[in-house]
Amino acid sequence: MFSARNFLHLLLLCTVSVISFFLGARQQTSITNTISIIKEGKDNIKSKERIRNNSKYRSTYHVPKLIGGYKNYNETLTSHIRKKRQSFHRIAPDCFCPKGRSNYIFYTDCPEGKNHTNLGAGIKDRMNILRHLMWYADELCAKIVLACTPKIWLSEAHGCFVPSNALWTDYFTPMRNVSGFVSKADIILSTDEVAKTQFDDTDIIVSDHGPSVYEYEIARKRSKNKSKPFVWVFDKNFWSTDLYTPRFTWPKQNLNHRTYTEDCSMVDFDTSEELLLIGQMLLDSLGLEKSEDYATLHLRRKDWDKCDTSPSVVVDYLKCSLQGQHIKNLIVMTNGGDGYFNHLRKEFQIAFPKLRIVPLDRKIGSESFLEELDTEGLLKSHTMEQFKEDNCFKFSAEKVLMEFASFHLERGHNHCQKCDRGGSFSYGAMI
Repeated sequence: MFSARNFLHLLLLCTVSVISFFLGARQQTSITNTISIIKEGKDNIKSKERIRNNSKYRSTYHVPKLIGGYKNYNETLTSHIRKKRQSFHRIAPDCFCPKGRSNYIFYTDCPEGKNHTNLGAGIKDRMNILRHLMWYADELCAKIVLACTPKIWLSEAHGCFVPSNALWTDYFTPMRNVSGFVSKADIILSTDEVAKTQFDDTDIIVSDHGPSVYEYEIARKRSKNKSKPFVWVFDKNFWSTDLYTPRFTWPKQNLNHRTYTEDCSMVDFDTSEELLLIGQMLLDSLGLEKSEDYATLHLRRKDWDKCDTSPSVVVDYLKCSLQGQHIKNLIVMTNGGDGYFNHLRKEFQIAFPKLRIVPLDRKIGSESFLEELDTEGLLKSHTMEQFKEDNCFKFSAEKVLMEFASFHLERGHNHCQKCDRGGSFSYGAMI
């Protein structure tokens, strides 16, 4: 007989089943959403990897870079440089913002600025900050206005005694790969006062949060809604903001951003035409005709003591990294002194008797090279005395050799491996 007690028991079981059903459905929905988000993230990463791997241009120096040297080792370096010079005379169509850029990112955290939080640094650090800003600028359909000139933003502590009239275009050129053609990208404006007049009739985006993910999302929504043009004031050291989160892969943040494609790449930096020609003269003076002739090695000392760059450790690193390679020359860049390099060369020649090791810093500062440089009249932005004193400019000329090398090795700062066979790679910038 069906008692009241049995009825209540049955009712309780049904209630529990119904609740479990809805909780399970809700949990399943949550899981589905989570999977969707993770999948989207993986798709974005795969897309970026595909762009890197399929690009006609490469660099072992900075992985996100899409505009490095050519892979065709059958061509001479002279041919590579001729093609690169042609790219400097093309203006890339703005494939990411085809309707134009009416917004601005105004970066003001300069060492001479009011309440600044940013001390001077080297050229690589500054380029890495600008890489991130260009990434934001694409999503926001904005141009970048720099209040920081090379004179005040590059550090004399790094040996960068910059001429007061130097421009950023003397040190690098923003470039974009559009449908296989690498060309100049018009994204960074002049640092002079004239650029600021373009802020007229715009809204200013500032908040108590300072430059942050919060402000980025405000700017992004305004750009997406095509509201009144705005200026996003970036008045804080980039590395101290929540926009930089090293746990994520390039560009070191997990933000909403449209996807780049093989026909419309991110903007990255190439050298300037002036530096390219100085680099070509270095290659010629060293008798290097093809990429396969040499590899480059950058050893950072003094500013990063956690990585052992003593000669014996470096030679052990090279024994592994150069194994199976068929180069004839190793071009070395280091801020170590003459005593350090002489010790390194001695141990290197014992380990690699058939290879030539060349101290590029000595070469670019030698009287014979400086005389040839003066004779050829290649210097445009610097006088000869200014060239001697500006290590950031000389290092930028040396990077031309890094780009065209068969591979590049890096040791120091945040890249310190026991072996980098075939080249050093970093998912993120080597700053």
